[in-house]
Amino acid sequence: MEINARDGKPPERGFHPNPSQPDQVRKQDHGTSGAERLMVTLLCAAIAIFSIMESSLVPAIPTLQEAVGASTSEISWVLTGLLLSGAVTLAVVGRLGDIYGARPVLITVLGLLCAGLAIAPFAHSILVLAIAVVLQGIGIGIFPLAVALVRHSLPDHRVGTVIGLMIGLGATGNGAGLLVSGTIVGNLGWQWLFGLPLVVLLFITALCWLLPTTALQRSVRVDWTGAVLLGLGLVCLLLSLTFVSSQGWLSVAVLGLGCAGLVIILCWAFVELRLPQPLVDLRSIRRPAVLTAYGAAAIIGFATFSGIVLIPIIMALPTETGFGLAASITAVGLAMLPFGIAALLASSVASRLDRRFGRWTATVSGLGALAGGLLFLAVAHHAYWHIVVATAVVGAGTGLGVTGTTTNVVSMVGSHETGTATALALITRNIGGSVGAQVGATVLASFADPATSLPTDGGVSVAFVVAAAAAVLGMAFCLAVGRRCIAETA
Repeated sequence: MEINARDGKPPERGFHPNPSQPDQVRKQDHGTSGAERLMVTLLCAAIAIFSIMESSLVPAIPTLQEAVGASTSEISWVLTGLLLSGAVTLAVVGRLGDIYGARPVLITVLGLLCAGLAIAPFAHSILVLAIAVVLQGIGIGIFPLAVALVRHSLPDHRVGTVIGLMIGLGATGNGAGLLVSGTIVGNLGWQWLFGLPLVVLLFITALCWLLPTTALQRSVRVDWTGAVLLGLGLVCLLLSLTFVSSQGWLSVAVLGLGCAGLVIILCWAFVELRLPQPLVDLRSIRRPAVLTAYGAAAIIGFATFSGIVLIPIIMALPTETGFGLAASITAVGLAMLPFGIAALLASSVASRLDRRFGRWTATVSGLGALAGGLLFLAVAHHAYWHIVVATAVVGAGTGLGVTGTTTNVVSMVGSHETGTATALALITRNIGGSVGAQVGATVLASFADPATSLPTDGGVSVAFVVAAAAAVLGMAFCLAVGRRCIAETA
C-alpha cells in the first residue's frame, strides 16, 4: 500500500482536490439540488448539440460544395477552418473562464457559435461559409468551461462522474451527427444542418444566465502574447498535418510548417516560464503526474483516430477487394453509432473505477480496451458485425481513457486553472488524433494495390496493428510512470 508522505495515511482514491493547492476547498454534499440538475442538463445538452453539429458537416461536404460553388480544394478548408479555430481559441477561452468566471465566458462562446450557425444558411460563397464555420469552431470551448463550472459547483465525488457523462455525450453526438446528416439534408435541406442546432442552442444560451459562476481573478491579466504564440504554433502544426495526405510527410510544406510550429511553441514555452501571469502555468503542469496525464491524452487521441479513420474507408470499398462492404453513408453511420453509445456507458463508470482501484485505473483500462478492439479489427474486418463489435470496444476504451485523463488533470491543478488545464488536455488529445489519422491513412496508402490503387487486406491489418501498438505503449507508459506519481497527486 502506498503511503501519503504528508500525513502517513494511505492516499485517497479517485477525484479529489489536490491538498497542495491552497485554493481548493471541499464542498459539502447536501444532495442534488434543482439548480445543480439544471446546470448539468444544460452543459450536457450544449456539448451534445455541438458534437452533433460538428460531425454532421462531414457527410454534407459534397452538398455544401455544390451550394456555394466551391472547388474540392476550397471546400476542404471548411473542416480545416473548424479544426483550426477550435485549436487556436481553446486555451484562450479556458483562461478567460478562469479569470472572469466560466458563466459569462460560456455565454459569449455560445453567442459566437450561434452567430456562426445563423450566418451559414445564407452563405452563397465559400468565404461566407468559411467565416461561419470558423465562428462555430469556437464552440469547442464549451467543454473546458463546463468542466470549470462542474468543479466549482458540485461535490468532489460527483465531479468525475459528470465529466464522464459530458465526454460520453460528446462521443455519442459525434456518431449521431454522421447518422442524421443525410436525413436532414435530404428532407429539409442543408440549411437546417445549422438551423436546427441554432434553435436549441439559443434556448440553452438564454437559460445559461441562471447558472452559477466561478471565482473571479480580477487582478490577473490575460497573456495575449502567449495566446498569439500558442495559436500560431498550433496553426502551423495542424496545417502541416492537413497537407500530409496530398503532399507526403517529407514535402516542403509539411516539414516547413511542422518545424515552424515546433519552433514557435518552444518560443511560447520560453516566454511563459518567465511571465508572472502566463496564459498556461507551465510550472504547475511540468510535474511528472500532470505530464503523464497529458501524454496519455495524446496517445489515446493517436490510437483512437489512427484506427477509427480507417473504418469508413474500408466499409465503403467495393466487395471485390475481399473485405470491402460497399456500405452507404447511412450504413457507415449505423456501424459507428456503437462507438458513441459504448463511450457514454464507459465514461459514466470511469470515475468509479478510479475511486475503487486507484487514480490511473480508468486510463490504463481504456488503453487496454483500445488495444483489444484495434487488434480485433486487424484480424476481423470482413463483415458488418466485425465492425460493430470492434467500434463498441474501441468506444468503451476511448470513453474510459479520455475521462480518466481529464479527471486526473483537473484534480491535479488548482481550481483557478481548471479551464486552462482542461483546454490543454483537449488540445493535446486533438493533436495526437490529427497525427494518428494521418499515420493511419499513410500506412493504408503505402500498402495499396499497384493495379487498382485500392487498399489491400494486409495493409488494413498493418494499419490497425500500428494503432493498437500505440495503445499498448500508452498502457506501458502509464503503468511505468503514472503509478510512481500517485503519492505526489493523492
